[in-house]
Amino acid sequence: MKSDQPPDFSQEPLPDDNIEVESLDSEDPLKITHNLLDRRSQTLLTVQQDIKAKLKHMYQHISEGIGHHGNQSLLKDIYTELYITEGGSGGLNNEHEVRQIEMASKKQTTQETSIKCNDI
Repeated sequence: MKSDQPPDFSQEPLPDDNIEVESLDSEDPLKITHNLLDRRSQTLLTVQQDIKAKLKHMYQHISEGIGHHGNQSLLKDIYTELYITEGGSGGLNNEHEVRQIEMASKKQTTQETSIKCNDI
């Protein structure tokens, strides 16, 4: 499966910190340490942003149809808001959907609460 493979990151080697340390023998060790940690955190931030972008691209689409052969659609385009209605029995539903809709349209006395995507 394509999603089981690790993301494809750049093959650039990480900067060699030993060269910089050797050339800065006369500098304050605190400055050297600060410089190295700053470079490492920038590298980590770059990798995190790369992972985030790849995961977002991978999981924001859904295939409509058979597997990866169908049309790709954004999840936000096919998402519908959910509504919670009060007064249901909570039991097993044996009634046909059309009849439920007809009955619900006749009642319209119950309050509906909209659930946004961000609330889930």
